[in-house]
Amino acid sequence: MPSLDWLPALELLVLDLGLLFTLYIGWRAASRFGLTLSHRLRLNAPWAALAFLLYAIGTWIIFQPMQMRGMMMMDSMR
Repeated sequence: MPSLDWLPALELLVLDLGLLFTLYIGWRAASRFGLTLSHRLRLNAPWAALAFLLYAIGTWIIFQPMQMRGMMMMDSMR
């Protein structure tokens, strides 16, 4: 059976790209409404914090053993 040791690296790369794209889109949206740098940062800060939180959760899930992925959801459905 072929080894899939490269798969977590690919998953992290996709998460990284998603985070960067989300931060870019948030900055562009904040730039449309904020005139100064500090105003743009205040507009984008909650969305950037949410993006980092989701990135951290996604990274945590990737490093879980395959048997553990989805187990918390299955326990809560009972």
